[in-house]
Amino acid sequence: RSGIPNTIPILCWVGRNSAAATGWTTECAEEQSGTFVLFLFLNFAREGGMNALMLSALSLRDLVLIDRLDLSLSAGFTALTGETGAGKSIILDGLGLALGGRGDRGLVRAGASQAMAQAAFSIPASHPARALLEQAGLDPCPDEDLSLRRLLGADGKSKAFVNDQPVSAALLSAIGGTLAE
Repeated sequence: RSGIPNTIPILCWVGRNSAAATGWTTECAEEQSGTFVLFLFLNFAREGGMNALMLSALSLRDLVLIDRLDLSLSAGFTALTGETGAGKSIILDGLGLALGGRGDRGLVRAGASQAMAQAAFSIPASHPARALLEQAGLDPCPDEDLSLRRLLGADGKSKAFVNDQPVSAALLSAIGGTLAE
C-alpha cells in the first residue's frame, strides 16, 4: 500500500492536523474523516519467507517534554494515538534521533544536561546494517538485537553508539538508513 518496495508500516501517528500543516506529502499521509495518519515505514528483510525486522524497544530520556519513556514493542502493527499535544511527534522525533537524524539542543528537556534516544531492532544476521558495522571494524553481534543510541547535550553536541560502541554520526545515520525511511 505504501508504494515503497520492501517496506511495511510499523508505527502510526494519528492526530487531527492536516497533511499540509505538517509539511508531509500525500505519499506519507492521507486524510480520512478529519483524522491525519502518518506511517513510519521500516525496511524489512525476508528470511525463509518471514518478516525479520522489528523495532523491539524505544527508550527516551529528557527529550522535549518527556522525562522518561520506555516502550517495548511486540510483533505486529503498533499505532501511537492520542490527543493533540500528547507527545506522539516527540516519540517519532526520538526514534529519528536514534536512527541518526538531525538533532538540535531544542530537543533537550529544559533543565536537563542531555537527552537520550535508544532504539533496539531485531534483525537477522544477514541484514545490511550488520555488514556496515563489519566494514567499520566493529563487532556486528549477529546473535543480538541491534541497539542504536544517541546522546544530545544541551550544548548541541551529540554522541552516537551502536551496540554500546561509539560510532560517528555518519555511521549511525547510514545504519539507521538501512532500518527506516
